Amino acid sequence: MSMKQQGAALVVSMILLVLITIIGLSSIRSGVMQQKMATNERDKELSFEAAETVLRDAENWLSSQLVEPLPTDDGSTRVWKLNAMDPNDANPQSWWQERSQTWWNNNSVSYGVALSNIKTAPSSIIEFQYFKSDDLVIGDGGVPNGTVYYRITGQGTGGTDVARTLLQSTTAKRF
Repeated sequence: MSMKQQGAALVVSMILLVLITIIGLSSIRSGVMQQKMATNERDKELSFEAAETVLRDAENWLSSQLVEPLPTDDGSTRVWKLNAMDPNDANPQSWWQERSQTWWNNNSVSYGVALSNIKTAPSSIIEFQYFKSDDLVIGDGGVPNGTVYYRITGQGTGGTDVARTLLQSTTAKRF
């Protein structure tokens, strides 16, 4: 056996060792990436659940009201006038798409119970949408009976404030 053949076995085994190392590092990197994706997905699910919780809370609050809360420009009665947050009709974006977390913290109603694994308490805004009268006769002088429609916007975050979900529902209440 010549000396060149013995050196070739060493080179081939070194190349195989390098290839196996590269494959191992690639699979580790792939596993880390999958873990990050799973964590982000869990965070997004938590933010969605928090937003759903605060929507239900606002709907329950509305259904418990015996007297119609008057809508205001500043939300002081917990019910805002429709689009009071963005009175500019020419603005192509809806107000809830533009507002920062600081704005939500200062102007919305936070959910009163701490939720596990949620960094920031979810919060909601209730907007008066319109009143639909039961009677089609206008101007009879009496207090009209009908249904009041509200738009509720709920905002929730997950384990971090990076995952943020906005949900909306429309609910009706007869007063």
